Amino acid sequence: MSVDSMTGKVVLVTGAGQACGRVIAEDFAHRGASVVVNDIDGQAGEETLRRIHAAGDVATFVKADVSVEADVAALVGAAVGTYGRLDVAVNNAGTEVPVAIADSDSADFATVFAANLEGVRACRRSLANGEA
Repeated sequence: MSVDSMTGKVVLVTGAGQACGRVIAEDFAHRGASVVVNDIDGQAGEETLRRIHAAGDVATFVKADVSVEADVAALVGAAVGTYGRLDVAVNNAGTEVPVAIADSDSADFATVFAANLEGVRACRRSLANGEA
């Protein structure tokens, strides 16, 4: 297996419905990995899945909100249930405050915090607890 080959590996990419996450998921798939595409937006995630399949590569889509621990546990469980294991997890999901931070309120900040920090912690916790 070359350095660039991911043949036989299973990769989970959170926030893979658009932008960087989509590119990361497509790249891993193109290099031979079986990719678990995750996004909170079902349509965006399904579009990434469609693009990967159209290229002849292997992937599955699991809709989940990484800021919700139960969703993350189900996401990791689905990856292992589908492919038997999980080799790589790319914690890419995130969001931003829709206004200047000085103009944001506590609810805006809580949403960003939940997705960008708690989401990563929840993913790592699921992996550490042997859910993968």
